[in-house]
Amino acid sequence: MVGQTVAQEKPIYGFPEAFPEVHAFFDWQFINFQEKGYVEGVADFKIWNLYLMFNSAIRENVNTVVEIEAGQRDFYKYLNFVQTKIDWKLNRYANLAIGKFFVPFGPGAEVNYYTLFRKLISRPYIYSLREQLPREPSISRPGYWKLFPLTLPANNWRDVGINFKGEVPVKEKMKVEYDLAVVNGLKQETDCFHCHGHKHGNATLPIEPKDQCLLCHAPHHRQENWDNNSNKTIAGRVGFSLKEGTEIGLSYATGKYDKKEDYGVNLFGMHGDINLGKLSIRGEYVTRKVEADEGILSSSGTSTTVATGVKGSFTLEGYYLRVAYRILEGKKHLNYLEVALRYDMIDPNKDVKDEYDRNRWTVGLAFSPYAHMLFKLEYQMVDEPNAVTKIENDGYMFSLSAAF
Repeated sequence: MVGQTVAQEKPIYGFPEAFPEVHAFFDWQFINFQEKGYVEGVADFKIWNLYLMFNSAIRENVNTVVEIEAGQRDFYKYLNFVQTKIDWKLNRYANLAIGKFFVPFGPGAEVNYYTLFRKLISRPYIYSLREQLPREPSISRPGYWKLFPLTLPANNWRDVGINFKGEVPVKEKMKVEYDLAVVNGLKQETDCFHCHGHKHGNATLPIEPKDQCLLCHAPHHRQENWDNNSNKTIAGRVGFSLKEGTEIGLSYATGKYDKKEDYGVNLFGMHGDINLGKLSIRGEYVTRKVEADEGILSSSGTSTTVATGVKGSFTLEGYYLRVAYRILEGKKHLNYLEVALRYDMIDPNKDVKDEYDRNRWTVGLAFSPYAHMLFKLEYQMVDEPNAVTKIENDGYMFSLSAAF
């Protein structure tokens, strides 16, 4: 109305009674391995990564989460949306999440996030063998390695889709937890916008294994926001909890990864957690079966690859067992002091015996002077049972993590 001031209401974002939360944590590391080990024997300081999390309710039963990760890996820096989702609590037994989230496979936070949430600095081999290899690969690596990475997608595997999860109580302290997702899924490396393929005969292969997208989701070229085919990956996890912090669980995921939907990948996992006061035990076993053309699977790193049209497959297998014990806690200037020991094994291709079949012992010490501040030290002793000669790749890592 002319000559009259009209009051403008301020927009209200979110749920008025909710308190928006902003959290962050970062990880600094010093790494020193032998010549054939991680970062090729170069002693190296790293600001490994920074996480920012924004969390707020827009209704009593609807929550929004945004997580951003920034970091550096070897020669490149990256900035990623880790999670961007709306989490809707339907009832006491069921939640529906829509957006980008961690795909349900394996035990969760200890492998999804960095060292602040793990008993040891490094991840088990089933999630990180490729990270532990020298940057420049040998040309003698077999065709199955050149096409597929030596790791599992559960390492920071996040994707866009729909997630349905919840828990059902069985008895007073017992419950069954379920987590099911339908997502875009894994892709053939040569369909990635950031991976530059070239031709070997009639088959397309990557220039270097370090550029792999298939099943590895390398941080510098995340592929969760698009798909290369109409097939969607189905992944799920179910866990039986005897009491809080103790769980036995199974995981499974399946989907087609190539543009023509000719080849699939299937993952199966079992995990267990036991927490008895100061003692913590975790174990996990995972297999991954990948279908591919026999011509690629049988090729060597130096041979010309020709597609045969015959479907073949290879299977990765790995497991680990980790034990941790808190020696001291709740003292003056000492939040806690903890020791940890882990044994892990990986066989990237059960049909091939080579130097990439690895066993490793890792011993670590964690010192937290205050809550949300953590120093860790670990030493790794690596064995290659099928290598012609011992590979010099033992080493140690030191880290400082903080959350605020």
